[in-house]
Amino acid sequence: MATPCHSIGFCPICGDGLCGIRIYQGDDNSTYGLVVCDECDAVWTEPNLSIKPFFPDTEDERSPIDGQPIWGASSHWADLRECALLGWLAAIDPILHCHGQQPGDDDPLDLPAMKDHSQQHMVDPHWMAPPSIDTDETNS
Repeated sequence: MATPCHSIGFCPICGDGLCGIRIYQGDDNSTYGLVVCDECDAVWTEPNLSIKPFFPDTEDERSPIDGQPIWGASSHWADLRECALLGWLAAIDPILHCHGQQPGDDDPLDLPAMKDHSQQHMVDPHWMAPPSIDTDETNS
């Protein structure tokens, strides 16, 4: 099993796993997210590790939202675009954030690695400089 790209914290249940954001596509083409520990498979339906998690049946791990398989073909670790669609960007722990390039992942948490440099704003040092003073005018 791959490691999550975007985690919200270490698992408070097992203490070893990363609680990563997975995205799912329902049968009706709707999408939703789950937070899943990559070690013990504890599941949260929102990015809040202080609430009680759901523990799927270890023989047949299924989503508490729609019953699809936790590790099924219609789910994957979310990229940043998908985390933003879920409204969960603020929950990502920047220390546990995957800093490698991810497909389709414009990464605002890793500014130096941005692919599109047009989004990086350069500061013109001249606009901050005090106005030049014409010494001829000040001495008259």
